Amino acid sequence: MRKLPLFLLIFFNCMPLTPRLTNIADRSTEHFEAGNNHFKAKEYEKAIIELEKVVRDYPGTEAYEPALYLLTFSYYRINSFEKAAHFGERFVKEFPHSNYLVKILGLLGDTYLKLLDDYRAGYYLIKFYKQSSDEFEKETAYKKIIQLLSEMSLENLERLHRNFLGEPIDEHVLYYLIKAEIKAGKEKDAERDFKLLTRRYPETVYAGEFKDFKKITELGSTSRIAGILLPITGKYARYGEKLKEILKIFDKNNYLPFSTILMDTKSDPVEAIIVAKKLIDEKKVDFIIGPLFSIEALGVAGYSSAKGIPLVVPTNIELKLNSLSMVFTPAQTLEQQARAVARYSIKQLGLNRFAVLFPDIPRYATLAGIFAEEIKKNDGDVIAAESFNPDSVTLRYELERIKRRKPEAIFLAMDADMLINTAPQIYYYGLEGVKILGTESFENEKVIRLGEKYVESAIFATSSIDTTIIQEMAKNGFETSDPLVSKFFQTLWILRQMGGYERVNLNSKLSEIFLKERNFNIWTIRNGEYVKLTELKID
Repeated sequence: MRKLPLFLLIFFNCMPLTPRLTNIADRSTEHFEAGNNHFKAKEYEKAIIELEKVVRDYPGTEAYEPALYLLTFSYYRINSFEKAAHFGERFVKEFPHSNYLVKILGLLGDTYLKLLDDYRAGYYLIKFYKQSSDEFEKETAYKKIIQLLSEMSLENLERLHRNFLGEPIDEHVLYYLIKAEIKAGKEKDAERDFKLLTRRYPETVYAGEFKDFKKITELGSTSRIAGILLPITGKYARYGEKLKEILKIFDKNNYLPFSTILMDTKSDPVEAIIVAKKLIDEKKVDFIIGPLFSIEALGVAGYSSAKGIPLVVPTNIELKLNSLSMVFTPAQTLEQQARAVARYSIKQLGLNRFAVLFPDIPRYATLAGIFAEEIKKNDGDVIAAESFNPDSVTLRYELERIKRRKPEAIFLAMDADMLINTAPQIYYYGLEGVKILGTESFENEKVIRLGEKYVESAIFATSSIDTTIIQEMAKNGFETSDPLVSKFFQTLWILRQMGGYERVNLNSKLSEIFLKERNFNIWTIRNGEYVKLTELKID
């Protein structure tokens, strides 16, 4: 073969490579920008085609990192969760210090939730929780983590414990690991981890439940008996008599996987505690259903929680009861109501830009976070989030900041009294064209009466009873229009799913059946009247 002259070899070796490199950069940027534009337009399949070209053909370019990031999200948006997990894991491996990392960690957590991989979901959600600076998102992740831990297998809890040994989150991992060990009969392991928990976390939030671990092991096997507390005599007797008839139907048809013992509260809060004590100490019931009214339920809740016995309250529940981990009710659905109104606002109303306003109260901060998360999941934007002191008279500055962001709707996470104070201010500070959204706090007569024109056209969600329950009630001659009758019937109907419970999983079993899929009504206020718009099913 003929050799090239030396001067030509030198010439070719010295030729600049910049034009070729520039072309590569230009092509990668061109594909990325096309993919990014499709992503913004929510054309995720088209975005994937362009972004995959960057990831496949142009590694090392400036466009590669953001392309891999958007590609992961695009696959998640079209419910291709295996692909989302693949590219998300790849991103974490290749860009451990990226500005996009925290978002990817959160996405991986949610992706593995969809794939039913509890360990990986917990692992990435914990990583996200540790690194995120967004309080809404942290609170939402925390709730998911705790729910996962309560349902996780012993093996997966042990793996998480090893991965996050000594970190703050390990306090919660250890707590549920101890419960799982007790359930599996590994009492020595549970005792060892119990000592580790108390030594490493002397101020643990579970301090009040330490005695419950001992109670669980001492109570032994379940009695398969539930106590029922109703006002059979006294000023509320007319309500108790109605509900007795429902209980007779359930007993007659053997609907419940446990037997019941009915006791009379005599419409008196002190008497309610006395008979609850008798049910727990003498009858050895596994859990209690009732009382109906908060004046009786507050005392019983305190006593039963102290004894480690769950309480199921069929009727609307107070915030004080909501804070107790062993109190359950079909009325505990504010978070699901927030999800329902968020989805309706985006999918049916076509809204896209949302603001959130809430008082500095943990319950409502969490509710606001749940709403914001659901908006983002459904491709909407939360462009403003403002909290305020619950004692504030004016919300001028919070509302003016919201106004500057030009929202289409504002979600009010607050109680009825706060709604009455807030709605006129929304109008007064120039947000009268913004759609007001909320939950069952709007379903209060004084909101319409005192809110007047300021709450007109507000959209809100409330719980709805499943049609199967309505049909069953009608078949047995019960009035579905009576809210007390409906809620008691609904509670017992849900409790049909309680088969197979044990002492150690009783709480998680009750939580599972009361917090899963629900029906919700979507309402508006029109000419001072509540008008039902539609019904949604939310999991």
